[in-house]
Amino acid sequence: MEQEVRQIISFEAMDGTQVAPQHDASILFKQFTLYNDNFKNSLQKVWPDPKVFSGFDVPQVDGLLPECDYVLPQTVAWNSNDTIETVKYDKFNSVISINILDLNTSQILKTINYYGMIGQKANIDFDKILHAYQKQGYVLDATNYTEDMEFLEANQAVVINMKHLLLRIADSKMLGYMVKPDDIHSPVWKGDDIAEQSNFVQTREIYRTINYRFEKKSNSDIQVPNVDPIKQEVVFEKHRKAIVDMVTGIATFEPWGEFTPEVLTFEEYKMPVFEDWKPKTDIIGAQQVRVEDSDIAVDAIYHDDENGVTVRVIDIRTNGIIMAYSFFGKAGRKVPFNLNTALIELNKLGYRYLEGQSNWKDGITFKENIGKQIFQIIVDQDIKTITEPILKAERLRENDEESPMIDESLMDEANFKQVVKKHRRITYKADSRTFFDLPQPLQQNAEFIRYRQAKVNLVTAEVTWQEWGKWQPNEVVFNELLVNNFEGFEVTPTSIPEIVVTPDFTNEDIVVQYKALLNREKAIGGTLEVKVDQTITEDMILDNVLVPEGYITEKQLLTPLPTMLRANQKLTFDVEVLFADQTVDNVEVNVNVKAQDNINDQEDIQEKILVDNRLMKDQYVVEVKPLIVEQGKNILAKEAVKNVALLPGSTIFEWKIDPDTSKVQKLTATMVVIYGDQSTMEYLVDIDVIASKQALVKKEEQKEIKKVETKKSESNILTRLKGMFGLE
Repeated sequence: MEQEVRQIISFEAMDGTQVAPQHDASILFKQFTLYNDNFKNSLQKVWPDPKVFSGFDVPQVDGLLPECDYVLPQTVAWNSNDTIETVKYDKFNSVISINILDLNTSQILKTINYYGMIGQKANIDFDKILHAYQKQGYVLDATNYTEDMEFLEANQAVVINMKHLLLRIADSKMLGYMVKPDDIHSPVWKGDDIAEQSNFVQTREIYRTINYRFEKKSNSDIQVPNVDPIKQEVVFEKHRKAIVDMVTGIATFEPWGEFTPEVLTFEEYKMPVFEDWKPKTDIIGAQQVRVEDSDIAVDAIYHDDENGVTVRVIDIRTNGIIMAYSFFGKAGRKVPFNLNTALIELNKLGYRYLEGQSNWKDGITFKENIGKQIFQIIVDQDIKTITEPILKAERLRENDEESPMIDESLMDEANFKQVVKKHRRITYKADSRTFFDLPQPLQQNAEFIRYRQAKVNLVTAEVTWQEWGKWQPNEVVFNELLVNNFEGFEVTPTSIPEIVVTPDFTNEDIVVQYKALLNREKAIGGTLEVKVDQTITEDMILDNVLVPEGYITEKQLLTPLPTMLRANQKLTFDVEVLFADQTVDNVEVNVNVKAQDNINDQEDIQEKILVDNRLMKDQYVVEVKPLIVEQGKNILAKEAVKNVALLPGSTIFEWKIDPDTSKVQKLTATMVVIYGDQSTMEYLVDIDVIASKQALVKKEEQKEIKKVETKKSESNILTRLKGMFGLE
């Protein structure tokens, strides 16, 4: 049976009543209680001189919004008709006033008035009214309000009572317990030279590390998140004085004083800020669905400021968002959502996708009035936490050896101590009740010490020994207890056992927690037939690896792909399959290369290949080429694609911004490729805008025109000369 020895620190007020640490009150540290879980060997040490810890302030956590009981709305209060006359409103009109109060201060945070005709519906949007207060930490349960309140003859005031939820951790009960079962006394001497002083002070210190845990109050619904223990270091001191005879060197000691707290530090006393718990300003509403028998909830949120939706997977234990997917598009557009793709990351976090098909809706359609549409996701045990079975262990053998050591550094002082160490190597084996046996025993090295002090007379050198102290755990080594490489399960970093040792060494049980996918089937490699003129791709190999149904895996091809194939060639490819628990299966995929006539057509190959669930943008690669375009001409984005014939026929090529070809220049434009499943990719295209051929022809014509005019002028002069000399 596992035993644990702890020391509880309880706080008491002056009147003796127990109180929890409060941020505005002083704390009296008055008593220790040493006990174990079986309530045996109860001891109590009382300090009659308590010390007040004025600095015991619990820090405020700004981002923490624990679940709390919301204050429901109060009865509607009716104002008198005089109010209407005072504000000089027509009697046929009426007003509805929304008063928002803070219960902590009884202060009206805001008043909003709605005016309308008697009998008219007000259609008040409470979520929009309280939108700004979410940033300040207010949360409202508005389920009892109606958004279509009717204007009556008299003023109608709706009082919204709100409770500020930025709570201090001190509002919940906090218990602390010691992790060390015994006191460690370390003598400290204050004084440089004993022989030159008439007296000196000897101090003994007790160093204690305290772990705090939180408990839920019986009269409150406050939930404190599950976080690592908060540590605090406390130092207690007691001292005594000694008067030394300067002639004989004899020291006369006064009695020891009581232990009093000396140092109290809270450097590690910090709670984490949970960013995901802060209200989102762009959230209009959400419908959360919890997965049965698990700690997972799923919801979908529509955004008011733009056409978009976010699907979130939430761990309800911490209210933290494990993952989120956001989609944006025009009204009427349908976005596919693949659950299998989403669950790949969940498997790495310790969540497993169970057998059976998912009944998530296969798509989300954006609405025109996006802010008022709530998309509800229905989940039927698609996500579930992995069980954590307990591995019991028993001690097989132990070997004790004692090695006395003298601390010589204390020989010059008035006392010294003798230390004895006890070394143990404890071997553990798995209990037969577990699902499997460990492949080899687990071993642990532990070192325990005990010591006794001796008082030395500096004149006569007479030594007086004290009684031996209790055994203390000095060092525990767990390096050999890491079993991450054992096939079949994984030990988490938090599963290394904490050994609790009692003074008489009665320690029987060690608890090791691990996570595993138990009794799963192995992955199997298939056989693929290809043509001799066909290119073998990595996807073709990985798709021929069959994994157990319901498990999410990651596959990696280890064998390089061939650059050339020969007829009747037989190839073998090694594939590594990684499961969610980090276990690995190594399989082989065989490929038979057939001649052109030995295989019918491409459809025979496709029948042997599993369906690829990836988005089309991840399946195809677009090869881009630079473009040369004449000035003033438009150019299609499709002209920049080299491998158009290899892409699906439904693929659309568009310019993100039409390139400017009005002038001669070199520019870079962005091309958007839209596939049939609406997945998109963007590519950069280099464009060189050159002068058009028409402009070049005009220049050439102008040159020719000038030449013709010159010839005509020369011909006229010759004609005149011929006429003058009678040569015509």
